[in-house]
Amino acid sequence: MRKPLIALGLVSLLTVAIAAPAAAARPTLVSRAVAINAATGEFDTLLALATQYPDIVEALSGKGQLTLFAPTDAAFHELFAFLGTLGVAPEDLTADQIKTVLLYHVAAGRWSGDRLAGQSSITMLSAEMAWVGADGGVSVNGADVIIANVPASNGFIHAIDAVLVPPSILAALGL
Repeated sequence: MRKPLIALGLVSLLTVAIAAPAAAARPTLVSRAVAINAATGEFDTLLALATQYPDIVEALSGKGQLTLFAPTDAAFHELFAFLGTLGVAPEDLTADQIKTVLLYHVAAGRWSGDRLAGQSSITMLSAEMAWVGADGGVSVNGADVIIANVPASNGFIHAIDAVLVPPSILAALGL
């Protein structure tokens, strides 16, 4: 029940954000994510983690075209709960592991939902592949895209319902 409510709330906000007239400087991926979070509070965890890595924030604020797969706070909560069952606390992860996870949520290029649906995989900025599915909607590594194609001057944001964990981190955790 929570996922449809989150999706409905995000759809309402994003509809207004997309329909709003463009300002003199179109928002970047970062400024768009911050604005969405200010209205919904759904990306607190993602933004808190990202701000620990200025080079990631700088890349997402730059002119290069990127696609951000943004997990909701509920997605992070589910991941942390799962890791807890394995005896792993979020603070047990190294800074490099967290950075790798964050980079695994960004792909080079402007990937719309339609364009993604035509792919079987996509290379993320962590240099690892993620698998794309398009049965009943677009998914990345099994994480459903709950809101697609939020435009920014330098790419798209797709809100997703799970945190993408790269294969290298799964291996490091013995999973």
